[in-house]
Amino acid sequence: MEVGRRLSREKERQRLLIWTVFVSSLLMCALILYGMYSMVEPFFRVYPASLGAEGVGREGADLLSILVRLLGAQPVLWYLFASFLVLVFLHELSYAPLSILHQYLQKRREHPLDEWKKIPLVSIIVPAYNEEKVIEQTVRTLLELDYPNKEILVINDGSTDNTEAVLRPYALQGKIQLINRPNAGKAEALNLGFNLARGEIVVTIDADGALERRSVTRLVANFLDPDVVAVAGNVKVGNRTNILTKLQTLEYLRGINLRRRAFDLLNTMDVMPGALSSFRKSALNWVGFYERDTVTEDMDQTLKLVETRMLVVYEPDAIVHTEVPEDLASLSRQRRRWYAGTVQVLKKHSAYWWKHGSLSFIGYPYLILSIILVPLIELTTLLLMLIYGLLGKIVGISIVMLQLIALELALSALTIYLDKEDWSLLLYVPLYTLVYRYILDIFRIITYWDLYRGQARWSRADRYGKLEDKIAIR
Repeated sequence: MEVGRRLSREKERQRLLIWTVFVSSLLMCALILYGMYSMVEPFFRVYPASLGAEGVGREGADLLSILVRLLGAQPVLWYLFASFLVLVFLHELSYAPLSILHQYLQKRREHPLDEWKKIPLVSIIVPAYNEEKVIEQTVRTLLELDYPNKEILVINDGSTDNTEAVLRPYALQGKIQLINRPNAGKAEALNLGFNLARGEIVVTIDADGALERRSVTRLVANFLDPDVVAVAGNVKVGNRTNILTKLQTLEYLRGINLRRRAFDLLNTMDVMPGALSSFRKSALNWVGFYERDTVTEDMDQTLKLVETRMLVVYEPDAIVHTEVPEDLASLSRQRRRWYAGTVQVLKKHSAYWWKHGSLSFIGYPYLILSIILVPLIELTTLLLMLIYGLLGKIVGISIVMLQLIALELALSALTIYLDKEDWSLLLYVPLYTLVYRYILDIFRIITYWDLYRGQARWSRADRYGKLEDKIAIR
């Protein structure tokens, strides 16, 4: 009883510290944005009467003069920086202090396996559909895990290629359980695995994942806390073969993993990645297994768990290497599914959204802003920059761009340090800031059109089989 009270007091102190840091970081964000505004404001002053003197043709000057008179220079500039405020908030400036705090608290909550009275059985579920290029490398990483008490269930979801033939030798040797079933989709394959799993802790991974040897051990350690119902793993890009995959590497670090550290502390986790997640089976029995009414079943399942107000946490040391799209067409298909699924999940969970604590007032607003408002804000900001360029405000635009790149460099350096990643990724920050982000915005706009036409559907990512060097990383 005394131990329980001590742990409760420790959690209350941590909760107070977390919210203090979060509110302080918002104030810091506002001060930084005010400083940015003060620096560039003189360079954006526009006087309609002088438009013709700045190299703009008479017709162009008339058009711009009308636009400036309608909007006014100051409101346009304020809109520009209000947009930056939203963007910086969404791109983790306000979450950066929380991510540092997470690194500190993460070390304090580590639990070695010898603290368990009995090392629990872990059921590892791998859904597979036409995965002949990658499934063997995934199975090999699972067999070489350092976790001593596990079962591996591979659900062959009606594959029409050589997936079953690749897996059969491992099944005959008793190293895995191979369950063949007619194709019904990833959600149903996972649900079958959940029903067959004998372990109280269930780990799910995608068929193209290469786990580092201690990943499952690190996931399981978090379940020593009885309030933890799910643990998300750390997904890293394994096929860093061209500029596009390296930009995605930076995005995974900056746009996903850094934010996930903060969401862990605020208990507002929005997605347990399909590439590597773990659950208490009893919690899944409580909230229900995966459902098929969205194209992002992992996000839907995560929100169902977080809405219980039990703990859904992030384990940065549980690392899985995954394959990402290597061309724009494949990236478009993947992201349009992600974005469409986010809208579907938000719509599904909109009833009684205000009853779920910090998820209601931080998690849900973040999702709405990121999927719906961000592309509109960013693309409108880009248009305003073009207008100011036509007005000859090149110096102001250049300063703004340098400010954004400087912020992105600082945040990228932080996440590279926290994740012990490749520092050469900083070379891609300007391209990430000025080009890649807008490509994703265009994909979001296309997604809205897909949803309007009822064209959103589950799409499968391309497989390349390029993770051989990631097997058995220690």
